[in-house]
Amino acid sequence: MQSRRRWRLGPGPVFAWEWLTGSRRWQLYAGRVLFGMVLLLSIWAVWERFAGRVMDLSVLGQLGTSLYVSYALTQLGLVCLVTPAVTSGAICQEKARGSLLHLLTTDLSDAEIVFGKLLARLVPVGMLLATGVPVLMICGLLGGLDPNAVLGAVAVTAGTALLCCSGALMISVWARKPHGALMGAYFALTMWLLLVPAGEIVALFGLSLMGGPGGQPSWLPVLFLLFEPGARLSLGMPPSWLAPLHPFWMVLAPYSAPGTVTLADQLRFLGLSALGSGVMALVSVRSLRRVYLGQLGRPRKATKYLRLPQFGRRKPEQGLGGRGWLPGPSLDANPVLWREWHRNAPSLPQRILWHIFVITSVVLYLPLIVDAAMPGRPMLSEWLLGVANGFTVTYGLLLLSVSSSTSMSEERARGSLDILMSTPLPTSKIVWGKWWGAYRGVLFLALMPAAVAVLLGVKNLKVLEPTLTIGLILSQGAILTSLGVLLATRIEKQGRAVGLSVAAFGALSFGWPLLVVVMGLGTGPRQRGLEALLLQAPWYGSHRLLDPMVEWTSYRSYGWRYDNAAEILTWGAIWLVLNTMLAALLVARTLSGFNRHLGRMDENPDYAGRATVVLESGPDLPLPQGPTTLAPSAARQT
Repeated sequence: MQSRRRWRLGPGPVFAWEWLTGSRRWQLYAGRVLFGMVLLLSIWAVWERFAGRVMDLSVLGQLGTSLYVSYALTQLGLVCLVTPAVTSGAICQEKARGSLLHLLTTDLSDAEIVFGKLLARLVPVGMLLATGVPVLMICGLLGGLDPNAVLGAVAVTAGTALLCCSGALMISVWARKPHGALMGAYFALTMWLLLVPAGEIVALFGLSLMGGPGGQPSWLPVLFLLFEPGARLSLGMPPSWLAPLHPFWMVLAPYSAPGTVTLADQLRFLGLSALGSGVMALVSVRSLRRVYLGQLGRPRKATKYLRLPQFGRRKPEQGLGGRGWLPGPSLDANPVLWREWHRNAPSLPQRILWHIFVITSVVLYLPLIVDAAMPGRPMLSEWLLGVANGFTVTYGLLLLSVSSSTSMSEERARGSLDILMSTPLPTSKIVWGKWWGAYRGVLFLALMPAAVAVLLGVKNLKVLEPTLTIGLILSQGAILTSLGVLLATRIEKQGRAVGLSVAAFGALSFGWPLLVVVMGLGTGPRQRGLEALLLQAPWYGSHRLLDPMVEWTSYRSYGWRYDNAAEILTWGAIWLVLNTMLAALLVARTLSGFNRHLGRMDENPDYAGRATVVLESGPDLPLPQGPTTLAPSAARQT
């Protein structure tokens, strides 16, 4: 029997279809314009800092260096945030819609399906990279920019995009839901970016046992090495052998550590990235059909391993009336929240990711809690508090930005949201049930930072600093939760909603601090004022208010103090109020537009009262004339 499959030249029909449909969407061009505007904004911020100075050769050199650093960090950071969100749902969304089975029954080969989807997502990323090169080259006419460094930065960023896209696509082949694929992609990316800082922490910890390198104190801020390759050289230490594997190190080394990285090294990074991307793509091709046919029609097996703590959850043998060992929401008060709390169990890969996150947080916080709880014992250092709070809050909010938007968008894709909207439940209970179901993750990730803040407050007899720190973490989580639910309500496509939610997290965590730092580098009152603006960044605001208490307990022999503590506390209270107001505004927008965007009729109190009379008095009374709710399909037919 002759095979139905035949060889085709070119990218294949899958790429042609994906690119044809994608090129007709306005979001593609809007994203490209937005990417260019962000790059121009970063360049403008650098120019504003040098606008009033005399442009001699030294100042022009500093201007070129600042332009390059701002451009490289902005471009590489956006690529790391956007590419997993764009690619992780490539296969999972086809699984959810059932169209992947149709593709596998055609004469298309597995390679055409995988490489077609991969190329369709790499081409827009390549266009984004080509957007910023002419702008930076024009700025190079002022001097201070090395063309080889610019080309090397583009090569490293392109290699990073290849690895992110191929890795996210491979995870999408094995994952069952886009939610799990996206979380797995960001977890793998985070582990890759933390590889070099983790090695540096281990190295400096060993040096601290010997008194530190070159007589320097052992409490140096090690995470600074992530963005400053020259920090090792300033300590008299050679570059780490892990450094060529880190994209940020390879991009910033031409200016931060001249002579350690050349254009050939950056092109070698691109070649190795292309090789790794090809290997992951081949793994995806070989496993696509086997994995999907194995998952098709087979429900996810329940496992007793790696279960999350039963925070108020009822065991199956307890039924609806049983109680967990911690209080949980009531079924009568809000059935949607009860279902989110008890029945939406995460998959095994998601449980693995959460357990790794919990274990890492416990390892980071355990020495801090021990030092803060024992009187008279000095804290390890200020930077360890920043590392622990920064990692826990930032990575936890990243997971929250994913889960808050997928909680409702997955139900829209499955059609179960239509069933929920056809019930007599009011819209407010549906929205608040989804909101609290996603926001409970914030309460979980804020547990360890709150414990350290409370212990430091008790030790130093302070109340305002711990309260504002905990409030900032909770309010920032409320903003991301409210925005994720709003995007899932307004945007039908799940990948687009998740991508915008993650982009909002990136803007809050990295875009805002980068803009503030670029505009505020220098000395004087301007820098002190801009430092207060940095409190809105989760990785900075989660520990900045506690730093004076850490220094009081550990650095009293050095005589270090903060002279702007009152100003920082005032700004912390201002940010707390603004975050709360913004979160409330987003929830109000969700409630006001939920029925209109999802095709549900507004609740009529007259119908609700007449339906109650029918239930209480019997079938003789007339039924209400008209439905109280309509699913989107019924609303369209009407």
